[in-house]
Amino acid sequence: MSYESLTPNGEFMTSSYPDYQDLRDHLKLLSGIAMTRPDPLSIGEEDRAERVWGELVTGNYFAVLGVKPVLGRFFSPEEYGDKQGGYPVAVLSYSLWKRRFGGDPGAIGSTMRVNRQPLTIIGVAPPEFRGTFARPSVRDLRPLVMAPQLNVMPDWMLRDRHTRNLAGLARPKPGVTVEQASAELGALARQLAKEHPDVSEGVGGALMPVWKAHVGVQGALLAPLQMLMAVCGVVLLIVCANVANLLLARSTGGTGNSASASRWERGAAAWCGNC
Repeated sequence: MSYESLTPNGEFMTSSYPDYQDLRDHLKLLSGIAMTRPDPLSIGEEDRAERVWGELVTGNYFAVLGVKPVLGRFFSPEEYGDKQGGYPVAVLSYSLWKRRFGGDPGAIGSTMRVNRQPLTIIGVAPPEFRGTFARPSVRDLRPLVMAPQLNVMPDWMLRDRHTRNLAGLARPKPGVTVEQASAELGALARQLAKEHPDVSEGVGGALMPVWKAHVGVQGALLAPLQMLMAVCGVVLLIVCANVANLLLARSTGGTGNSASASRWERGAAAWCGNC
Protein backbone atom coordinates (compact mmCIF):
# COMPACT_ATOMS: atom_id res chain seq x y z
CA MET A 1 0.00 0.00 0.00
CA SER A 2 0.96 3.63 -0.33
CA TYR A 3 1.21 6.03 2.60
CA GLU A 4 0.63 9.73 1.97
CA SER A 5 0.73 12.74 4.26
CA LEU A 6 -2.21 15.12 3.92
CA THR A 7 -2.40 18.88 4.37
CA PRO A 8 -5.15 20.35 6.59
CA ASN A 9 -7.36 20.75 3.49
CA GLY A 10 -6.79 17.14 2.44
CA GLU A 11 -4.24 17.61 -0.33
CA PHE A 12 -1.35 15.19 -0.84
CA MET A 13 2.17 16.06 0.30
CA THR A 14 5.37 14.11 0.84
CA SER A 15 6.80 13.20 4.26
CA SER A 16 9.86 14.07 6.34
CA TYR A 17 12.33 11.67 7.92
CA PRO A 18 11.12 12.56 11.45
CA ASP A 19 7.60 11.72 10.21
CA TYR A 20 8.88 8.31 9.17
CA GLN A 21 10.52 7.73 12.56
CA ASP A 22 7.26 8.52 14.38
CA LEU A 23 5.23 6.28 12.09
CA ARG A 24 7.75 3.45 12.34
CA ASP A 25 8.04 3.61 16.12
CA HIS A 26 4.38 4.10 17.10
CA LEU A 27 2.11 2.36 14.58
CA LYS A 28 1.47 -1.18 15.86
CA LEU A 29 -0.99 -2.36 13.20
CA LEU A 30 1.53 -2.08 10.37
CA SER A 31 4.11 -4.78 9.78
CA GLY A 32 6.26 -2.08 8.21
CA ILE A 33 6.37 1.41 6.72
CA ALA A 34 9.19 2.51 4.40
CA MET A 35 10.27 5.74 2.74
CA THR A 36 12.01 6.44 -0.55
CA ARG A 37 13.10 9.30 -2.80
CA PRO A 38 14.61 9.30 -6.33
CA ASP A 39 18.00 10.78 -7.13
CA PRO A 40 20.32 10.96 -10.15
CA LEU A 41 23.65 9.39 -9.28
CA SER A 42 27.15 9.11 -10.65
CA ILE A 43 28.52 5.57 -10.40
CA GLY A 44 32.02 4.32 -11.15
CA GLU A 45 35.43 5.93 -11.19
CA GLU A 46 35.70 9.49 -12.45
CA ASP A 47 37.13 8.55 -15.84
CA ARG A 48 34.39 5.93 -16.36
CA ALA A 49 31.53 7.46 -14.38
CA GLU A 50 27.96 6.86 -15.51
CA ARG A 51 24.81 8.80 -14.64
CA VAL A 52 21.89 6.62 -13.55
CA TRP A 53 18.64 6.98 -11.63
CA GLY A 54 18.66 5.54 -8.14
CA GLU A 55 16.60 5.62 -4.98
CA LEU A 56 17.48 6.46 -1.41
CA VAL A 57 15.37 4.11 0.72
CA THR A 58 14.89 3.21 4.35
CA GLY A 59 16.50 -0.09 5.26
CA ASN A 60 13.18 -1.94 5.45
CA TYR A 61 12.13 -0.94 1.93
CA PHE A 62 12.42 -4.37 0.34
CA ALA A 63 10.89 -6.08 3.38
CA VAL A 64 7.80 -3.86 3.12
CA LEU A 65 7.51 -4.55 -0.62
CA GLY A 66 8.08 -8.28 -0.13
CA VAL A 67 10.73 -8.36 -2.89
CA LYS A 68 13.48 -11.00 -2.77
CA PRO A 69 16.98 -10.66 -4.29
CA VAL A 70 18.13 -12.83 -7.17
CA LEU A 71 21.69 -12.61 -5.90
CA GLY A 72 23.23 -11.71 -2.55
CA ARG A 73 20.98 -10.04 -0.01
CA PHE A 74 18.97 -6.91 0.64
CA PHE A 75 19.39 -4.63 3.66
CA SER A 76 19.52 -6.51 6.97
CA PRO A 77 17.67 -5.43 10.15
CA GLU A 78 21.00 -4.10 11.42
CA GLU A 79 20.92 -1.69 8.46
CA TYR A 80 17.42 -0.39 9.23
CA GLY A 81 18.72 2.20 11.69
CA ASP A 82 19.05 5.97 11.68
CA LYS A 83 22.83 6.30 11.97
CA GLN A 84 23.94 8.73 9.29
CA GLY A 85 26.69 7.29 7.16
CA GLY A 86 26.53 4.02 9.05
CA TYR A 87 25.52 1.67 6.23
CA PRO A 88 27.74 2.13 3.12
CA VAL A 89 26.02 -0.56 1.04
CA ALA A 90 24.07 -0.65 -2.24
CA VAL A 91 21.68 -2.91 -4.14
CA LEU A 92 21.86 -2.99 -7.94
CA SER A 93 19.07 -3.39 -10.44
CA TYR A 94 19.26 -6.53 -12.53
CA SER A 95 19.89 -4.55 -15.72
CA LEU A 96 22.76 -2.55 -14.21
CA TRP A 97 24.35 -5.73 -12.84
CA LYS A 98 24.16 -7.41 -16.26
CA ARG A 99 25.41 -4.38 -18.17
CA ARG A 100 28.14 -3.08 -15.87
CA PHE A 101 29.31 -6.36 -14.34
CA GLY A 102 28.40 -8.78 -17.13
CA GLY A 103 26.17 -10.74 -14.76
CA ASP A 104 29.20 -11.81 -12.72
CA PRO A 105 28.19 -13.18 -9.27
CA GLY A 106 31.54 -11.91 -8.06
CA ALA A 107 30.11 -8.38 -8.09
CA ILE A 108 28.60 -9.15 -4.69
CA GLY A 109 31.00 -7.92 -2.04
CA SER A 110 32.89 -5.66 -4.43
CA THR A 111 33.15 -1.91 -4.04
CA MET A 112 31.48 0.60 -6.34
CA ARG A 113 31.87 4.36 -6.14
CA VAL A 114 28.58 6.26 -5.98
CA ASN A 115 28.98 10.03 -6.13
CA ARG A 116 32.68 9.33 -5.44
CA GLN A 117 31.87 7.49 -2.20
CA PRO A 118 32.76 3.76 -1.91
CA LEU A 119 29.76 1.48 -1.29
CA THR A 120 29.76 -2.30 -1.00
CA ILE A 121 27.43 -4.11 -3.39
CA ILE A 122 25.35 -6.53 -1.32
CA GLY A 123 22.61 -7.70 -3.69
CA VAL A 124 20.86 -7.66 -7.04
CA ALA A 125 17.13 -7.00 -7.46
CA PRO A 126 14.97 -9.29 -9.65
CA PRO A 127 14.59 -8.45 -13.38
CA GLU A 128 10.97 -7.33 -13.02
CA PHE A 129 11.78 -4.78 -10.29
CA ARG A 130 11.62 -1.20 -11.63
CA GLY A 131 11.62 0.87 -8.45
CA THR A 132 8.95 3.18 -7.08
CA PHE A 133 8.86 6.18 -9.37
CA ALA A 134 7.90 7.05 -12.92
CA ARG A 135 11.45 6.97 -14.18
CA PRO A 136 13.44 4.80 -16.55
CA SER A 137 14.36 1.64 -14.71
CA VAL A 138 15.94 2.43 -11.34
CA ARG A 139 19.57 1.26 -11.27
CA ASP A 140 20.82 1.61 -7.72
CA LEU A 141 19.31 1.66 -4.23
CA ARG A 142 21.07 2.79 -1.05
CA PRO A 143 20.08 3.42 2.57
CA LEU A 144 18.48 6.83 2.97
CA VAL A 145 20.76 7.71 5.89
CA MET A 146 23.70 7.67 3.46
CA ALA A 147 22.32 10.76 1.70
CA PRO A 148 24.64 13.30 3.41
CA GLN A 149 27.75 11.21 2.68
CA LEU A 150 26.69 10.94 -0.98
CA ASN A 151 26.16 14.72 -1.13
CA VAL A 152 22.52 14.23 -2.04
CA MET A 153 21.23 16.38 0.81
CA PRO A 154 22.75 18.04 3.90
CA ASP A 155 22.56 16.06 7.14
CA TRP A 156 20.22 18.54 8.84
CA MET A 157 17.43 17.64 6.41
CA LEU A 158 17.15 14.19 7.98
CA ARG A 159 16.41 15.89 11.30
CA ASP A 160 14.10 18.60 10.00
CA ARG A 161 10.35 17.96 10.21
CA HIS A 162 9.73 20.74 7.69
CA THR A 163 11.77 18.99 4.98
CA ARG A 164 9.21 16.84 3.22
CA ASN A 165 10.82 14.99 0.33
CA LEU A 166 9.97 11.32 0.94
CA ALA A 167 7.29 9.03 -0.45
CA GLY A 168 5.85 6.29 1.76
CA LEU A 169 4.94 2.62 1.39
CA ALA A 170 3.18 0.57 4.06
CA ARG A 171 2.09 -3.00 4.76
CA PRO A 172 -0.67 -3.72 7.34
CA LYS A 173 -0.22 -6.77 9.53
CA PRO A 174 -2.13 -9.91 8.48
CA GLY A 175 -5.78 -9.63 9.45
CA VAL A 176 -5.65 -5.84 9.91
CA THR A 177 -8.08 -3.89 7.73
CA VAL A 178 -7.30 -0.58 6.07
CA GLU A 179 -9.94 1.04 8.27
CA GLN A 180 -8.27 -0.20 11.47
CA ALA A 181 -4.81 0.90 10.35
CA SER A 182 -6.19 4.28 9.25
CA ALA A 183 -7.85 4.82 12.64
CA GLU A 184 -4.53 4.19 14.38
CA LEU A 185 -2.83 6.54 11.93
CA GLY A 186 -5.37 9.26 12.68
CA ALA A 187 -4.82 8.95 16.42
CA LEU A 188 -1.06 9.30 15.95
CA ALA A 189 -1.55 12.34 13.71
CA ARG A 190 -3.56 14.06 16.44
CA GLN A 191 -0.86 13.28 18.99
CA LEU A 192 1.89 14.68 16.75
CA ALA A 193 -0.18 17.83 16.16
CA LYS A 194 -0.05 18.48 19.91
CA GLU A 195 3.67 17.75 20.16
CA HIS A 196 4.70 19.72 17.05
CA PRO A 197 1.97 22.32 16.43
CA ASP A 198 4.26 24.52 14.32
CA VAL A 199 4.49 21.91 11.57
CA SER A 200 2.07 19.03 12.29
CA GLU A 201 -1.12 20.82 13.29
CA GLY A 202 -3.89 19.67 10.97
CA VAL A 203 -1.57 17.28 9.12
CA GLY A 204 -3.01 13.83 8.58
CA GLY A 205 -2.15 10.68 6.70
CA ALA A 206 -3.84 8.17 4.44
CA LEU A 207 -3.30 4.56 3.40
CA MET A 208 -4.40 3.58 -0.09
CA PRO A 209 -3.77 1.01 -2.82
CA VAL A 210 -0.62 1.77 -4.78
CA TRP A 211 -2.63 2.38 -7.97
CA LYS A 212 -4.35 5.34 -6.28
CA ALA A 213 -1.12 6.96 -5.07
CA HIS A 214 0.09 10.34 -6.32
CA VAL A 215 3.73 9.18 -6.36
CA GLY A 216 4.97 6.60 -8.85
CA VAL A 217 4.22 5.68 -12.44
CA GLN A 218 0.52 5.36 -11.64
CA GLY A 219 0.53 8.95 -10.37
CA ALA A 220 2.12 10.16 -13.59
CA LEU A 221 -0.52 8.37 -15.66
CA LEU A 222 -3.57 9.18 -13.53
CA ALA A 223 -4.24 12.71 -14.82
CA PRO A 224 -3.81 11.87 -18.55
CA LEU A 225 -6.05 8.81 -18.19
CA GLN A 226 -8.72 10.83 -16.41
CA MET A 227 -8.58 13.45 -19.17
CA LEU A 228 -8.80 10.76 -21.86
CA MET A 229 -11.82 9.20 -20.17
CA ALA A 230 -13.52 12.59 -19.93
CA VAL A 231 -12.91 13.33 -23.64
CA CYS A 232 -14.16 9.88 -24.59
CA GLY A 233 -17.31 10.45 -22.53
CA VAL A 234 -18.02 13.78 -24.24
CA VAL A 235 -17.53 12.28 -27.70
CA LEU A 236 -19.77 9.36 -26.76
CA LEU A 237 -22.54 11.78 -25.78
CA ILE A 238 -22.17 13.65 -29.08
CA VAL A 239 -22.35 10.44 -31.12
CA CYS A 240 -25.38 9.20 -29.19
CA ALA A 241 -27.12 12.57 -29.64
CA ASN A 242 -26.46 12.46 -33.39
CA VAL A 243 -27.80 8.91 -33.64
CA ALA A 244 -30.92 9.97 -31.74
CA ASN A 245 -31.43 12.94 -34.07
CA LEU A 246 -30.99 10.71 -37.12
CA LEU A 247 -33.55 8.21 -35.86
CA LEU A 248 -35.96 11.05 -35.16
CA ALA A 249 -35.45 12.44 -38.68
CA ARG A 250 -36.10 9.02 -40.22
CA SER A 251 -39.28 8.54 -38.24
CA THR A 252 -40.67 11.91 -39.37
CA GLY A 253 -39.13 12.31 -42.81
CA GLY A 254 -39.66 9.04 -44.60
CA THR A 255 -37.26 6.40 -45.87
CA GLY A 256 -35.65 8.09 -48.86
CA ASN A 257 -32.25 8.14 -47.31
CA SER A 258 -32.58 4.93 -45.31
CA ALA A 259 -29.64 3.11 -46.92
CA SER A 260 -27.12 5.90 -46.29
CA ALA A 261 -28.56 6.51 -42.83
CA SER A 262 -28.18 2.86 -41.93
CA ARG A 263 -24.55 2.92 -43.00
CA TRP A 264 -23.97 6.02 -40.90
CA GLU A 265 -25.67 4.43 -37.88
CA ARG A 266 -23.58 1.28 -38.17
CA GLY A 267 -20.38 3.31 -38.41
CA ALA A 268 -21.33 5.51 -35.47
CA ALA A 269 -22.30 2.52 -33.36
CA ALA A 270 -19.00 0.78 -34.14
CA TRP A 271 -17.00 3.91 -33.32
CA CYS A 272 -18.96 4.38 -30.11
CA GLY A 273 -18.30 0.77 -29.11
CA ASN A 274 -14.57 1.21 -29.66
CA CYS A 275 -14.56 4.26 -27.44
